[in-house]
Amino acid sequence: MSISILLVDDHALFRKGLRAMLEEDDLNVVGEAGDGLEAYDKVKELQPDVVVMDITMPNSDGIEASGKILADFPDTKIIALSIHGGKRFVENMLQTGAVGYILKDSAPEELETAIRTVHQGGQYLSSEVTGLVVSQYMELLSRTQTSASKAKLTKLEKEYILLIGEGCDADEIASRHELDADALADLEEQIIKKLGMSSKEEFIEYVGAQKWFSGHDGVEQSLKKSLKERSKQHETKQDELIEPLTNRELDTLELLMKRLYNKEIADELSVSVETVKTHVKNIFQKLDVGNRREAMLKAEELGLVSKD
Repeated sequence: MSISILLVDDHALFRKGLRAMLEEDDLNVVGEAGDGLEAYDKVKELQPDVVVMDITMPNSDGIEASGKILADFPDTKIIALSIHGGKRFVENMLQTGAVGYILKDSAPEELETAIRTVHQGGQYLSSEVTGLVVSQYMELLSRTQTSASKAKLTKLEKEYILLIGEGCDADEIASRHELDADALADLEEQIIKKLGMSSKEEFIEYVGAQKWFSGHDGVEQSLKKSLKERSKQHETKQDELIEPLTNRELDTLELLMKRLYNKEIADELSVSVETVKTHVKNIFQKLDVGNRREAMLKAEELGLVSKD
């Protein structure tokens, strides 16, 4: 039985090349879309097994489109195929529920392998992206491992984390453990406190990283190596800042590192130039620097962004 595929990219010639490349007996391109809005409509109409999704597109980008598609069609497998290998692009795409991420300069055969892998229920990251996922997990882990070692989690708390990682919702968890809504909220609050986290969003990000880490070929080995190399570290580089950067500020900083102008950053992030200026101002304040050059040097020193 062939795997049905939807190609989503704003460049028609690129889609044409992909279609030609994916002419295999077990692969069947059933449709194409030029932006995120059209992608949603095509998924609704064609019900493809796998969506190959670009990230930077007009109208609705790949991150936003993936979130909407998976909210309404959760069985769809989405693979990001992008020129962006930066940490925040990868992180944001995986957080939507995408099960694969490949860079556009990867070997053609890698996309075919990725499609077959995710269709069978697996996950696929190109080798360049695997390192970023490990880095993300290590960053999250280092924010919690010291606190967790001081305040041991109970059996129930550990089970709660595992169930969240498996995708169980609050009602299901409450039913399994005979907890009411208030007790469940107290349990989550206690876990977040023990792990030294500041919000529910940070907790969900941590659990999501563990889910991606678990069982993914290559990631486990890389993570163990990173853990060994960083076993003596107890604080993240962000802890050295007056105030940690937000995700959007990190997105902006990463694009600053690529020496993009405000207008180019605004286009990449689908925000206004004024919003970019606000992010840049906040970055300067939090890094305690006075200009872009100093911000770039400080970011490299603290390891806040990857060097692409």
